[in-house]
Amino acid sequence: MSVFSGILAAAAGAAIAVAGDATPQLAAPLYGRFLASQTGAAARVVAILAAALLVRIFTAIGRVPVPVPVTTTTTGSRFTIILVTAALLVALSPAAVSVLAPMSGELGPLNGPLVADLPVLLATMLLASWIILDFGYLHLAPFGVISFRYADTISNFVQTRLRTNTCASFVIATLIISAIAAAQLYYPPALFHAPQAVQPPAADTQEQQQQTTAQRIKNAKKGKKAAADSPAFPATAWSLLAIPIAISLYINGGFSDLVLQCSSSRLPHNVPASLKSYSLIAHAESVSGFVSVVEAPSKNGPIRLMRCDHSILGGIYLDHNKDSIFGSFYFLDFARFIRRKPESAPTPESPARALQLGLGIGVTVSTMARAGVLVDVAELDPVVVKYATDHFDMPKPNSVFIGDGRKFIDGISPTNTYDYVLHDVFTGGLVPAHLFTVEAFDSIRRILKPDGILAMNFVGRIDNNATIGVISTLRHVFPNIECFVESRDMLGKGDHMYNMVFFASADPITFKPPTSADLAVGGIYSIMLSNFNDWRVTPEELDEAADAAAVRAGIDPESEEANWMVTDENNPLQSLQLESAHSHWHVMRSLFPAAFWTHMF
Repeated sequence: MSVFSGILAAAAGAAIAVAGDATPQLAAPLYGRFLASQTGAAARVVAILAAALLVRIFTAIGRVPVPVPVTTTTTGSRFTIILVTAALLVALSPAAVSVLAPMSGELGPLNGPLVADLPVLLATMLLASWIILDFGYLHLAPFGVISFRYADTISNFVQTRLRTNTCASFVIATLIISAIAAAQLYYPPALFHAPQAVQPPAADTQEQQQQTTAQRIKNAKKGKKAAADSPAFPATAWSLLAIPIAISLYINGGFSDLVLQCSSSRLPHNVPASLKSYSLIAHAESVSGFVSVVEAPSKNGPIRLMRCDHSILGGIYLDHNKDSIFGSFYFLDFARFIRRKPESAPTPESPARALQLGLGIGVTVSTMARAGVLVDVAELDPVVVKYATDHFDMPKPNSVFIGDGRKFIDGISPTNTYDYVLHDVFTGGLVPAHLFTVEAFDSIRRILKPDGILAMNFVGRIDNNATIGVISTLRHVFPNIECFVESRDMLGKGDHMYNMVFFASADPITFKPPTSADLAVGGIYSIMLSNFNDWRVTPEELDEAADAAAVRAGIDPESEEANWMVTDENNPLQSLQLESAHSHWHVMRSLFPAAFWTHMF
């Protein structure tokens, strides 16, 4: 394997890594990032294998050896059309996502992401075919390793270190493939292959074998003008390289409104009549995806929503004292009504303190602050914090940590600090699994006061394996837990998912009745508070749900396997949430018209 040919194959892998990782990010407003990324890696493996099979078939029919022999008269332009086509497919990939967006409802979260990924898959096939034909099957190794094993590393480098957005990633991927084609045009094949001259004189062959790499480059530069004037080295090959670059810059560089995610204005265009009463107030691409603030109609009056990709982070009624449109979002605040030891009672000099993991629109921060609790916030996305403050009247928290909540609870937060930890990190149909392990809950117990309370939101079904694993893990760290659901009518219905809030503590959990001042807040808050006990799930019901989940999985409910826990070392939580993610997608589509998801982000 030539060093230079290996570099070209690796560069092609880097281009596919960048484009392949950017495609699900671009499709996330339609399907959610988790579901949009489920099929990409496996599909690209299939694409490479398909390319190898097709090359094998066609070369066998034509009796052409692989790699295709290189002669002293062969130039690098012989595969330019393949590389240009691959670059063009990558450049047009965002446009394909945009064109297919209106069909996302019919395609669904299983087929939609795969169809959206087709241009990159075809580009993968072309690049794999070129590598095999030009360099041989062995060069698929660096191509595959770079495009799969290091895809996340390369993509993160491009978007964080180079400070690019998702659309710019497609421009970079296009430039990489075009640069590969340019390198093959600029330098003769002798630089990338062991020369296979047709009946060369013995002296010439010996001289070529003794040439150093530096001499080959020097000779290549000397001969490039003569090669460019040769009939076998058409000048039009260079002009072909400009086509995908120009198209990519125009579509993905913010100069066109063809792709909403890439438009410089980021304002919805060609808005259907069903969205005339909707308004896009703010929007940005950020750490967690495409975040937006949208005003929309509802049967109870106008509402304001914060959306992230294919998920609603929260919303308020604009005409009803800015009450939360989701009543269960108030449940976390009810941790304040759990009885504590007398010495833990807050005073004006030492008010209660809470840590909020995951902010949303700041519903719990607002209710806790209203009760005089000092709230620290750990939130991954700075845009979410900004929008919650600017558009949802969230009061200024005591402090804000921007970053991974796990990092904050593991090492930054001091021991025995908080009366309450408010854990609500669900978005896009699933939760970040590393915040639900034994080790994460141990860290939370460490930063809680001895009788402190963890209030944690989880979305799914009570008898789902993911939920059962989380409950077992929670019980391992906290001996006392209580569970409340947003609707008891949904319990036992396998096709429904709902919000569940767990309260956990080292001490027994009992709730004191709300005061008249608490109920005087009015609105949905007071309704949820006064009826809170109606949504309690008893410990017996939790045990029955765990047994049902074990039986469904073919496990003895009395075995240790049925009481499995989530740990940092053994954490299948993300894969177990695939079913919930699909259910969440359908729930979101039932809340708002399809055009809302394709235009308002």
